[in-house]
Amino acid sequence: MQFLNPTLAAVGLACVALPILIHILLRRRRKPIAWGAMKFLLEAYRQQRRRVRFEQFLLLASRCLLIALLALAVGKPVLGGSSGGGSGARTLILAIDNSITSGLTSDRTLAFDTLKDQAKALVGDLDATRGDRVALIALASPAEALVREPTLDHASVLAALSSLEPVESRADFTGLGPLAASMVSTEQTQRVVLGVVSEFRAGSADTSAALSRVELEKRTLDLVATPPSVVASGNTSIAALEASSGVLIAKASNLGEQTASTSLRVDLRRSAAAMDEPASIRVRLSARQLWPSIGATAGTSERVVRFDAGQEQQSVVVPLDLRRTVEGGTGGSGSAGRGVVAIRAEIDRDALEADNVAETIVEIRDKVRVGLVGQPGRADGLGAFHAEDWIAAALAPLDDGTIRTRSTEEMEIVRLDAARDVGSASALGGLDAVIVTEPQRLAAAGWGWIRAALDRGAFVLVMPPAGETVHTWSDAMMSSLGVSWQIARESAVVGEGDAGLRLATGPRASELLMGISSELEELVGPVAVRRTLPLLGTSASGDAMLTLSDGSPWLVLGAASADRTGESTTSRGVVAYLASAPVLEWTDLPARSLMVALFQDLVRQGVGRGLSNRPVVAGESFRAPAHTTDLRLVQPRVGEERDERRVAGDAPVVVRRTGIWESRGSDGGLVGFIAANAASRGGNVETQDQDRIGAWLEGLGTTSGGVAWLGKNGTFEAASSLDRAPPISLPLLIAAAVIGAIEVLLGKIFSHAGRATREDVAAGVGA
Repeated sequence: MQFLNPTLAAVGLACVALPILIHILLRRRRKPIAWGAMKFLLEAYRQQRRRVRFEQFLLLASRCLLIALLALAVGKPVLGGSSGGGSGARTLILAIDNSITSGLTSDRTLAFDTLKDQAKALVGDLDATRGDRVALIALASPAEALVREPTLDHASVLAALSSLEPVESRADFTGLGPLAASMVSTEQTQRVVLGVVSEFRAGSADTSAALSRVELEKRTLDLVATPPSVVASGNTSIAALEASSGVLIAKASNLGEQTASTSLRVDLRRSAAAMDEPASIRVRLSARQLWPSIGATAGTSERVVRFDAGQEQQSVVVPLDLRRTVEGGTGGSGSAGRGVVAIRAEIDRDALEADNVAETIVEIRDKVRVGLVGQPGRADGLGAFHAEDWIAAALAPLDDGTIRTRSTEEMEIVRLDAARDVGSASALGGLDAVIVTEPQRLAAAGWGWIRAALDRGAFVLVMPPAGETVHTWSDAMMSSLGVSWQIARESAVVGEGDAGLRLATGPRASELLMGISSELEELVGPVAVRRTLPLLGTSASGDAMLTLSDGSPWLVLGAASADRTGESTTSRGVVAYLASAPVLEWTDLPARSLMVALFQDLVRQGVGRGLSNRPVVAGESFRAPAHTTDLRLVQPRVGEERDERRVAGDAPVVVRRTGIWESRGSDGGLVGFIAANAASRGGNVETQDQDRIGAWLEGLGTTSGGVAWLGKNGTFEAASSLDRAPPISLPLLIAAAVIGAIEVLLGKIFSHAGRATREDVAAGVGA
């Protein structure tokens, strides 16, 4: 038996000694005084002694019992479990919140340390000899069973709790129900208690998301939870970090050094008390080289972001100049011309430090190699310019005089004959981007090699040929590249006469056109489109980067999802479709400023996307680069072992830790790098109402009386009756009242006052 108020119970029970002491003191012997009539009283006492002693014992017992019952009522004993179902064995499914908000520090105390103490108190209150079992769930997304089978080995569960640390992903309460249900067998007869230990801040407990129920046959679920935190705090997090380009072109400067420039957009978000006042947040950027191991890349930059009172979000674009040293000319594997760099953004420290840092990856190259798949060698002259001629001029304005290649300091253009050259892997090997201007000349095998380049991470852009009337090539393209678009068979004139339709930005304009986003509206406005090979239906409307003024998609972005046989595959690259051939008969784009800016940005951003450079979010699934079998955290925290993850083919993978992860192949060789950042929305530290959290948690299943909130001592028994019964035990209080009434009645009867009065009256009447 345990007491909810053990101190009051102990003090009350000690008071039982008071009537006993009074009884003993009243029996103290006094000095006898001789009195003539004493012998008659002594004789009467001897005759009534046994009855008087029995009466005194009854009075003393009733008074002691009265005080004891009052003490127990105030102490409130608890017999059995949370549902009052007796003292039988029970199964505790313990879920602890180790998500990003559990890393909040208040008064130099880590929230997760307090949560662990409360969780350990729940486990410590179980009795293994009675058959109590316990399983353990870590709620950081995705929810994970640390101890799946409920066990009698409570020490192993306590050890797992001790080694657990907060991570940077959100809490996965939606996954709690199915996971908890999988831990309980349908034949189990023990009472099932689901204990949830969390501060239930807004970043962890999303009450707008419905919880999955834990279904128990012929039983109800006992819910035990820690009360939501009421400690106010504030937090500022890095919501996003994105480089203007995933590929940077290095330019030679001094001997042994190259330079490259980029800009990064940093999005900041504030929550809870941090929004109450205006603030200035300093953003610092720094770079470090990940590969190759020789040489180094350095660069730093700073900006100050100012928030007004009540402002939640703010963004800033920070330029960054990188200096890259290359030792020995080459470092093997083309390291002199290539390098992988991690750019780190950091803001001022606050109560939650996990989301104060974000990283992204960019690749530095000496050139970007682009293959133009068309019909090279045709007549020159402005009037006879074909699509590949306009594109080559836009990507590499300065011709080096050769026919098959065109090169500048940043771009190398390789012209390929669609019918003759695209027939083997070597034809497209080493290309970063493939632009198909004559798709009707490609055989089925040619589309297969383009798909192979796409899977390697190349950017692929397809457009209709200008000289064709009927377009049947789209079937082979869509089958090979695995896109879901539907392309018309015949081109169509749009607009009226030579005016055509104007261009406008689409919903995905920022994805591959980030480098020109600030001036995109101004560049797009003057462009007129006269003819298109349109996309049918609405399948591509949400993928449009640029649209016509009537809303139809003109430049769309997609990703390969299936190969020619329809089997699911993983493609690292990005595919795009341009609905007009970039020739003057179809559009005046080649004569506008947008032409150069558009193709330069498409190629740079598209190649960067294919390198898997975009950061992933801790706790959210993503696909690792092709041929990856292992992921390893490059720089684990001090005192932590290196975190590793196995990758099974194309299956999605999840990491819960932030930082740079390296992907390795089956031979142990380096495949690439992945930057994982904190789940910024999980960093919302706003407190929530207890009643709202309780109603939300009840969605986990049919309970025996709502949610029992843990008290300060955190014990299981104490939690069983809190907020479901008054602060004093009513049955014991009623019993004390009954005993009190009996004591009063006995005291009146045993005083013999009434009988003595009646005898005196009778004696007077007789006289």
